Amino acid sequence: MLFYGFCDGLNCAKIYGGFTDARVSLLNPSTGESKTFPSSPFELPKSVQNSPVYVTFGIGYNSTCDDYTIVRMAHEFGGHYRYEMKLYSLKNNSWRKIQDLPHPIFHAGSVCCFLNGAFHWFSYHTSYQDGLCVVVLLDISEEKYGEIQIPRLNCWE
Repeated sequence: MLFYGFCDGLNCAKIYGGFTDARVSLLNPSTGESKTFPSSPFELPKSVQNSPVYVTFGIGYNSTCDDYTIVRMAHEFGGHYRYEMKLYSLKNNSWRKIQDLPHPIFHAGSVCCFLNGAFHWFSYHTSYQDGLCVVVLLDISEEKYGEIQIPRLNCWE
């Protein structure tokens, strides 16, 4: 089993089926309940649809609409750095595509942390020639992206 995140005792996880497997479940260890979300097709441009796609998830609570939200980031591998961002609403039982990332990042990694109403990914920004590390964030109430620069650190050392 691969865990993607935790929020209020709920676990976002999947039975390991490879990085391109887009099916994920919400688990409540306290009650033993689980819910598998409906899959949502990728909507990446046709030019990259045959490229390998890495999928990562996160879970958070949107206090503005009193709803648990799953974020799905699909990252195309072929050098194009294309992403597809979707949010799943537990209340509405549906996925919807949101605005793409405002700038390219190489690899957001499988670890997604939800803190203060935003999803956070440790990454490095491809526009930096020396691979400087950053934290990319997505505020789920406003659906706005941000970036937190961290002290100068080369991710590859």
